Amino acid sequence: MADLVRKSLENPIVRTEALSIVQTVFAQDKQGAVRGIENYARSHVKVIDENDEILIPPDKAVETIRRQAFIWGDCDDASMLVAALLSSIGIAARFKAVWPRADGSFSHVFTEYRFGEGFGWMPLDTTINHAPVYPSDWIAEAI
Repeated sequence: MADLVRKSLENPIVRTEALSIVQTVFAQDKQGAVRGIENYARSHVKVIDENDEILIPPDKAVETIRRQAFIWGDCDDASMLVAALLSSIGIAARFKAVWPRADGSFSHVFTEYRFGEGFGWMPLDTTINHAPVYPSDWIAEAI
């Protein structure tokens, strides 16, 4: 997932979309920028369960959203989109995988962000409608 985000950051559409989302708040309020990106993902990602795992690269997600106003995706698609948008404007992001399965995979992934060294990682899960509460010792993957 992190590789797909990094690759998507090469496409200027991701940064252009992020800047359009946060243009009115970012210079004054980084937390407002995070909320703007959170609202964007909540508004444009229609969350579904996937029987077969299909990863939508963030640049393709943005292109699809521009074309049809939304994408169908699961937690990894939403997390990658959020992570790419945050990373493109200089906010550190990583993935956190929780709820391990017997086969070594995980049932859920979400994004964490932070504003720089000295700041803690903050959870951001746009697939749920409440503040995320997850174990702190699960697997994290940096972008």
